[in-house]
Amino acid sequence: MPTQNEILTPVLSETNETAAPANKTARRSDHELQLARRIDWRFLLPGPYLRRVAYFGREPGALPSALKNFSESLRLNSVAENDSFDLVVLHLIEASSLAKAHKLLVPGGFLYWEMKPIDWAASLHNFKKRSPRPSWAAVEATECGLATVPHKAGLQQNVLNLFHDHVAALERLGFCDIEIYWLRPNFEACLEIIPMNEAAALDYAFSRPRSDLASRLKFAVGRVMMKSGLLAHLVPCFSLIARKV
Repeated sequence: MPTQNEILTPVLSETNETAAPANKTARRSDHELQLARRIDWRFLLPGPYLRRVAYFGREPGALPSALKNFSESLRLNSVAENDSFDLVVLHLIEASSLAKAHKLLVPGGFLYWEMKPIDWAASLHNFKKRSPRPSWAAVEATECGLATVPHKAGLQQNVLNLFHDHVAALERLGFCDIEIYWLRPNFEACLEIIPMNEAAALDYAFSRPRSDLASRLKFAVGRVMMKSGLLAHLVPCFSLIARKV
């Protein structure tokens, strides 16, 4: 039985003829490994086996390729009228798709949403422009759980800026068990999945790599941002998992 190293690195004594297929196998194995790692978040679900999946977002890309390789069935960016799914994946698209995702999910199905980074400068600018802030009654009146406020120039500004806003909107749509995760350093090359609701995990993330002054300052700022709910403005890549009631 060949070891993993022998599969990925053919021995030098092989001829070119026998090494070529082995090299192809190694490249294929490495590619499959990278695809599998792109969806490591599936282990946050009750079961990592992906059945009926709908994906909305950029394609081609590593995420849709991984879903195709590791799911029972996959629909990409289009669904039939009566389709239903166990998992809906949203990648870097607007929150207006949340209502559609909810309708497509079977009861007990899961939403996985890789969200666009929040533009903190624009959010601060828009916050200064709106007074008073719309109530969540206005959010409930919209189909997708979003509220907008008029800009002076007539533009519409999204007010879903903080973690608790996302959670509140999803709860109003009929989602529960909502968790938010920081994928570090980014979605495509994720090495860590840090739960944003776990203070101990965030403490650990902000206290590395050493306890010098810079690290302590970073830790202190991170803790303040976490407590205030503003950490979303610093985290470049975060995702959300929610279950349909």
